[in-house]
Amino acid sequence: MYMKEKIFVSDLVEGSFITSVFLVADKTLRTTKSGNPFLALDLADKSGNIDSKVWDNAEAIGSRFEADDFVMVEAQVESYRGQLQLNVRDLKRMDDDDVALEDFIPASRWDRDEMLEQLKDVVGREIKSPEMLRFFDALFEEKQLMKQFTLAPAAKGNHHAYLGGLLEHALSMTRLAVRMTRHYAHYYPGMLNQDLVIAGCVLHDIGKCFELSYGRSFNYTTEGQLVGHIVQGVELITAIAKKVSPPLPAEMLMQLKHLVLSHHGKLEYGSPILPRTAEALLLHEIDMIDSRMNMYSNMVAEHEGGTNSEEAFTDYQRLFQGRMYMGDDTGTKWAKTTTPNEDDLEGPGAAAVLEAEGTPKGERRQPASAGESDPNLSLFSE
Repeated sequence: MYMKEKIFVSDLVEGSFITSVFLVADKTLRTTKSGNPFLALDLADKSGNIDSKVWDNAEAIGSRFEADDFVMVEAQVESYRGQLQLNVRDLKRMDDDDVALEDFIPASRWDRDEMLEQLKDVVGREIKSPEMLRFFDALFEEKQLMKQFTLAPAAKGNHHAYLGGLLEHALSMTRLAVRMTRHYAHYYPGMLNQDLVIAGCVLHDIGKCFELSYGRSFNYTTEGQLVGHIVQGVELITAIAKKVSPPLPAEMLMQLKHLVLSHHGKLEYGSPILPRTAEALLLHEIDMIDSRMNMYSNMVAEHEGGTNSEEAFTDYQRLFQGRMYMGDDTGTKWAKTTTPNEDDLEGPGAAAVLEAEGTPKGERRQPASAGESDPNLSLFSE
């Protein structure tokens, strides 16, 4: 990993000499009026772009890299026609593994590795079926998959569209699932299987690890466009199950696949089948809640940073089919409400809530015995 402190485009100061890593958004070899070659570069990071030129040894330096490469640049910050510009003195290509992607692509505000550990902890404590736990043990052992799972966005745009967004979305949904299944266990005992709802929250979008590319910017892979994350998720369930011995119950695997196949809720939303179980219905609603709250948060941030931030209503929002109310001078605007200190949060939601409800952190809940009146007994365990 490149250890020198990153200098962002937004922090550049005229007259300074910098050494920092940038993404090459564009590269063109041109010639001056006198016929000398030079490189015109558009260098970028998450804070913006800057016009850059290589005047000396342009052809030799240009042979070291291509557009979309990460490069470490030594350059003088200058001004040209009132705009900052980099006069690049030297440059070398950087390997992707030596670059912090979050310096170039929007990333979750929470540590991705910590979120993964929290997800594993919730799964290990709240799932009671030994068969379901064996499935997730096998899933979490897939190191390359888990690396992708911690990096992938949940979408190209709309909601959780940043590095770690998929994992953040899954963790938030899983915590909602624990709360909601416990809530409805009091109203409709025995109707919901908590193991399935939790599993659906973890697995419903896991195919996006393959549907999306996220090395430079967010886009769709060829397989993602031709197959799609729903089918990719179902194929992954089959592949993981084949690695587990003794074989997992066919009924359990069928229900897991149904959750993935139906989680969009409607045929016109892309699901090949409608939800046919209580768990699938609840999964779809949890997905809608969490994605819409993230999208609403993004809308609030955009409104706060816009030119109309003092207006009570946002601009027209296509998703919500109207202008959204932010409050007025007589009340408290959403942008000004008190929020929890991020240092007190562990990922999307306070992890302490689960411990407060009776399960010590790091311990698995034990399966209820046949004599206990537990409304969430596993469908797959005796």
